[in-house]
Amino acid sequence: QCEDTEIAGDADENGCDRKQRDSDLDSVNDYWDDCEATPSGELIDEAGCSDSQVDSDADSVCNLDASGSGPSNCTSVDRCPNTGLNESVDENGCSWNQRDDDGDGIFNKFDLCPNTLADSVAPNGCSTWQMDSDGDGVYDANDECANTGPNQIANAKGCSDQQYELKGAGSDENLLTSNMLVWVAGVVVVVLIGLIMMRRKENDGFEEAPSIEYPQYATRGAMRDGMEWIEYPSGSQQWFYRDPSTQQWVHRK
Repeated sequence: QCEDTEIAGDADENGCDRKQRDSDLDSVNDYWDDCEATPSGELIDEAGCSDSQVDSDADSVCNLDASGSGPSNCTSVDRCPNTGLNESVDENGCSWNQRDDDGDGIFNKFDLCPNTLADSVAPNGCSTWQMDSDGDGVYDANDECANTGPNQIANAKGCSDQQYELKGAGSDENLLTSNMLVWVAGVVVVVLIGLIMMRRKENDGFEEAPSIEYPQYATRGAMRDGMEWIEYPSGSQQWFYRDPSTQQWVHRK
């Protein structure tokens, strides 16, 4: 069916090569067609590309991998594919819903707190300076009393009278506990000091008995009042007498 085939080995069963075939029937033969499989009936540009093939979300900004500009002549590069139908977009192909204007990592569509300046935000795009978790009219960053009840009236610090009462009770209890611990510690210290003093007094009152050196058995003394006596060692004022029954020297106490 195709005479004068130029590309050797590229002919199909009809004898046609890429220069002679138009697989998607868009009037641009495959060799010059930058967009294969163009849907039937869609308008194309000179490269064989329809708008749906180069601008899939129809926002007039070309797909990142677009091979042409399509008959509508899309421009730039689309950084936000799948833009909703009829949504206005910026030069990057991003609609308001797809942008993160305050740079907090939350798309505008889901961001309940625009213009967030804090580094840390909740999943809803709000920082503690923008959230009032307990709904008491005081932002979390300044709220000294979290979880204020729905029927409680909070002051400028975010605390209700009921919360101050609970805080006061907690403070008294903590003070009582602290005082009790101090009292117990004081008692323990006093007891320890008493034990140390008693031990020291016992040690002070104990005098180790001096060792007594006894004279040898063969040492001879002097007879006095029918008993043999000896001062040993001489001049020590330690006197011994010999026991008549055992003949051993006995210290006189």
